Amino acid sequence: MGFMRPEPVVSAIFDAAERATDAVEDLRRHGFDDQHLRSVELRPGRYLLEDELTPDTGYHLRVELVMGALIGGVIGAGLVWFALRPDVAPLALLVGVLFGILFGTLLAGVFAAVREVPMDDDEDRWLDVRPGEAEVLVEVQVPGPITVHTVRQILAGHGARGFLSAHPV
Repeated sequence: MGFMRPEPVVSAIFDAAERATDAVEDLRRHGFDDQHLRSVELRPGRYLLEDELTPDTGYHLRVELVMGALIGGVIGAGLVWFALRPDVAPLALLVGVLFGILFGTLLAGVFAAVREVPMDDDEDRWLDVRPGEAEVLVEVQVPGPITVHTVRQILAGHGARGFLSAHPV
């Protein structure tokens, strides 16, 4: 049975049914219901896993952009204040804040992208499930207020071996 709405889905693989069950129970404590959770035994086959750095890159980039904007805004306001004191007009202060936000966001984005997006020169990670192995797939449909990042942390905290890649093979 598929999920009802097109919300982000996190797919984690566990090597023990107990760990998968514990993860599902923890997600229920965080407000997920059976409509958002699915746990199935993986069929034998070869599965492509996400790269280690892929999932959190966007999250960290957004955080750093916001921090750059805040810090840039404060620095821009401070520069205008010290340059024009005592005749600081509110419009000049606003322009300083806006330019600070713009340049702070730009610089933070460049530095975060350089640091967070490394060259993908490693080989793909694969998980081979052989007949008789009890690998369990837990899929979580992530609703609005809870982020994918939080769901991934919960699943990893319960021993997820990896996360299935969203890219088709």
